Amino acid sequence: MQAVCLSDDLIEEYINFKYGNSFDTRLVTKLLKFIQPALVCTSQHPLFQDISAVGQFTADPIINLTNFEAETSQLTASQLVDKTILKVQLVTKKNNNADFTQLDINALSDNFERLNMLLTGVHETNTHKQEALNHIKALISDAEFVKITDFYIHKNNNWKQSESVLDEILPRKNILVKIIADNFDKHVPLEKLFTDWKVKAEQINQNVHDRYIETDKIKIMLSSGIFHLSKKSDKDLTYTVRIKNDKV
Repeated sequence: MQAVCLSDDLIEEYINFKYGNSFDTRLVTKLLKFIQPALVCTSQHPLFQDISAVGQFTADPIINLTNFEAETSQLTASQLVDKTILKVQLVTKKNNNADFTQLDINALSDNFERLNMLLTGVHETNTHKQEALNHIKALISDAEFVKITDFYIHKNNNWKQSESVLDEILPRKNILVKIIADNFDKHVPLEKLFTDWKVKAEQINQNVHDRYIETDKIKIMLSSGIFHLSKKSDKDLTYTVRIKNDKV
């Protein structure tokens, strides 16, 4: 499973580079430094309609079409993003009306050595908290399990906000939800939100103060508690997404 996908214009620049045509040196340099295979839809470029041309991308470091199934050849940008681990599309210009998360490749430093597979979102006060919620919801949508570590998730009147956040981000499917907290006792109200959730609790180590949302594919590190993802919280929030090593 690829970490990200590419916009049509980035694919165009890379193909121009690959075939010796005129290309944007700065964009291609950044893309080559990225050196992570990106998910590409065959409908994103006319070249991919040529079966003989597709074979030229078998061992390509950026574009790999070998495992691309025919039924997914006409994906929308949003559907393509859903099939990546980081739920992100690399673009040359952000579309503010897009219903998925985009990362402008121009924002990457020109002298970075290699893009580490960490993605960070920063939201001051309650500005754009919904963007963070939408992204985290997408990140865990295809999880086989969800493990949440948060000492205070249900403490000090935090539960109502935490419950609201979990109701919004947890996938609606039969899944194990493990809560690692201090004497967590909200199994019943959480399972009432969706009866196919299997909620288990584990006592947190008293020395653990970091907050995480973890799945089989990724680990999301939160700067503050789950309840601060709520739009009712005016505290700033930073989250960092790390892909587990065996997933890239």
